[in-house]
Amino acid sequence: MGAATPQGFMTVGELAKRMDTTVRTLQYYDKKGLLIPSGETSGGRRLYSDADMVHLHRIQMLKSLGFSLEEIAGRLTEIETPAEMAAALDQQANALRAQIHQLTEALNAAEVLRDETLNMNRVDFRRYAAMVQMLKLKIDETWVISIVGDKMLDRIEDLAAADSHEAFDDSLWHELNARAVRYLAEGIAPDSAQGQAFAADYWAMITEFTQGDMSMLPERNAFAQTSHRWSEEYRGDWDKAEGFVAQSLSTYFAQNNIQFPHGASHES
Repeated sequence: MGAATPQGFMTVGELAKRMDTTVRTLQYYDKKGLLIPSGETSGGRRLYSDADMVHLHRIQMLKSLGFSLEEIAGRLTEIETPAEMAAALDQQANALRAQIHQLTEALNAAEVLRDETLNMNRVDFRRYAAMVQMLKLKIDETWVISIVGDKMLDRIEDLAAADSHEAFDDSLWHELNARAVRYLAEGIAPDSAQGQAFAADYWAMITEFTQGDMSMLPERNAFAQTSHRWSEEYRGDWDKAEGFVAQSLSTYFAQNNIQFPHGASHES
């Protein structure tokens, strides 16, 4: 019979069982200098301490986060003081937070694509690809992709390919709609000087997006008719502002002799 394991130490088999790994893995870590046992019997059996078990836990955690053994070796430091232990645990916590963030983003992306698949009621890989690009840019309005026409989708794809975060900024949209609601409350007429200045600003916002492509306007009109499918955050004051926007723009177009393709409108 072999000698009993000294108190405070474990054999390679005992450590493997406690930490749900294999003897072969521990022997490999030993060979690579990643986890060198703290003790050894007179007969040459490798023995592991509680500190070694904690060290192994750190290796397993970092490996589960996708780090290579070489990267793990560079992250492991000796622990001799409470401060060093706290620093090691901070490192572990930060790595876990990063993984949680990445997994949360991946989960959100999967749920968005699932929901928009049902909204489109068809398999459309071009639109899925556009959504994926928007998700990578952390642009929330992916629901737009399932609603817009092909010309508007072309424009959105161009903006996403250029990483144009500013182009997806809807703050001006909300600002103008809030302004329309305020004018309504103040009794300002859509055909007044203020109403027409508002219309000029609104039209500038639209033409900036379309880049002057009038053929895109029918799709803009169709998009405006889908407001029941917009997110509440995006809709904002639109329901209250819509009437003022339409009236002010109609006057503006008539006064400036702006012509539209068949089916085009100015309501979005």
